[in-house]
Amino acid sequence: MSMPDESTTKARGVDYFIENWNGQQNFLMDRSQFPLDYDFPSPKDFVEALRCDEKVRISMGIHGSEYSDANPKIAEDFNALPIEEALKEDFHIAHFELHRFYGSGQILDGFKQQVLIPWQQFLKDQGFQFQRCYPIIFISGSMSPGNYHMDQSHVLAWQLYGGKEFNGFSNPGSWEPVQKCVDAEYRSSIQKPDTIPDDARSALAMEPGDLLWNQFLTPHWVDASADGIAISLNISHGGIMRNGEYAPNEKVLREHNPDPFPANENQKPLVEW
Repeated sequence: MSMPDESTTKARGVDYFIENWNGQQNFLMDRSQFPLDYDFPSPKDFVEALRCDEKVRISMGIHGSEYSDANPKIAEDFNALPIEEALKEDFHIAHFELHRFYGSGQILDGFKQQVLIPWQQFLKDQGFQFQRCYPIIFISGSMSPGNYHMDQSHVLAWQLYGGKEFNGFSNPGSWEPVQKCVDAEYRSSIQKPDTIPDDARSALAMEPGDLLWNQFLTPHWVDASADGIAISLNISHGGIMRNGEYAPNEKVLREHNPDPFPANENQKPLVEW
């Protein structure tokens, strides 16, 4: 097996982030150099609060291919379990509207003021602009792998609890050409290759507190550890540019779709302050 490349496994600072935010390679970030600090609730408190919310998405089993918004019984059965039993299940929880938990005494009380606003201001101070910037949370049970997919955004992944391996490719375009990835139907149908040589894979181990920058429209998959629940809080950035210039992959997307993040009343907040 090939040894990990230090250029991708080493946690990077602000200068590296500014130079490489728009590349093809995902990379780890040194959290001590970024305005990201918050006292998060326990995994038990997270699951207890999120699982009963009407906006939560819950799936069960390996890869969690069927979500509760398509089959409400999935959530009903999971929510009926005592919390101690629920935490032992092979489950996935995703929540895309965390502003519902910012209120006084709620699980993310103070998150907006302590994390989101400082992070957005940091980006602006470094010459970035963006159309969309909001947090998402993902929770999974032990050994619950994620699906092979790509994101139509740049994502800052913050590992809160548990460990995971964030997998991608050393040359993403040779496996999933961006000219194809801009098509939504293509993205929804992609499957992880059956065989991936070791030297073609980029694997980044993440432990609690680690940060990772995931590049726009690059294929990846996540393997959770066997050490209990894994929780990641991801900040999604849509339409991000620096000094007026989009990342190369997003330029290709906008040639295909000039307005990929239209504002409408049914869409998430474009910028959540």
